[in-house]
Amino acid sequence: METLDLVNEKDEVIGKATRKEVNEMGLLYRCVGVYVFRNGKIIVEQRSKNKKIRPMNYSIVEETVQLGESYASAAIRGVKEELNVEVKELRPLTKKLIRDTKHPDNFIMQFYTCKTDEKPKINSSELNKIEELTLDELKKRTQNKRDLITPSLLETIHLIK
Repeated sequence: METLDLVNEKDEVIGKATRKEVNEMGLLYRCVGVYVFRNGKIIVEQRSKNKKIRPMNYSIVEETVQLGESYASAAIRGVKEELNVEVKELRPLTKKLIRDTKHPDNFIMQFYTCKTDEKPKINSSELNKIEELTLDELKKRTQNKRDLITPSLLETIHLIK
């Protein structure tokens, strides 16, 4: 069973809990979000219909930080698992407390940007589809389909230039 670090709002580890406990009780844990750029476009994912939280929502790469894992390590792992591309250089963007109003899902999320020249390959157990969008196209989508966009993407899209 997956165990995660619990954190307070200052991102200090205060304990640990199973993924099930975290999801059922809305406990605060750590995640990463990665804006992956390829040929000047942002790789956007549509989550699998089998995801327990926010199925079929559009997102950037989002990954849970495992017990004792660093944010950067989780980001590199997440990009590899979801898009099957290697991350060469991560650039920190911001760190935010995200509270999902539709689900008892609360986390501190470290955001990064990175670039790749590799063509992503969909991981069908994680994702329904992958698209490459310009920043303007992504901003338009976040305005028109707000209920189908993950809160973390909505909270940070304005930071991308």
